Amino acid sequence: MNIPIILLLIWLSAFQGGAHVLASTDQAVEEITVIGRKSLRFYKRESVMAEDRFYDLYSALNTDSEFDISCTKVAPVGTLIKSRECIPNFVRFATARESKAIMLNIPHASAALEIKMKQLSLFEKMETLTERNPELLRALVELANAQETYKTVREERFSEKWINY
Repeated sequence: MNIPIILLLIWLSAFQGGAHVLASTDQAVEEITVIGRKSLRFYKRESVMAEDRFYDLYSALNTDSEFDISCTKVAPVGTLIKSRECIPNFVRFATARESKAIMLNIPHASAALEIKMKQLSLFEKMETLTERNPELLRALVELANAQETYKTVREERFSEKWINY
């Protein structure tokens, strides 16, 4: 037999096999349904993302950088376990000044008093900006909903267990 004829026969047999595969795909496709639930971590991540969106938008709209809020993960003294805290800049500045004064043994005003006074201004600024900006209000509602959903799911899953975080 001639080599080109053999190649032609191989090619034709491969083509016929492909036609068989195409014909078999017209049959009904089996459908599989997977039932599951979202993890608690998913809801926590949604809550954190909503919090970031709200504070980022608030800080962008706020004209006084002292009242900008930033979130970081911090390990408190005595532990390596980090937790998330969102703090206005005036709190960071006041505690830094107080810490420096204590370290240098310099008389100083209490950071707690300064923070308390500025905290009232922060709440007023947030309220005013939220009333004036519908996008910020929407972000606040999304944050509240995400936090409530996380709390509800956590309580449902761990209501009778010892884990509480």
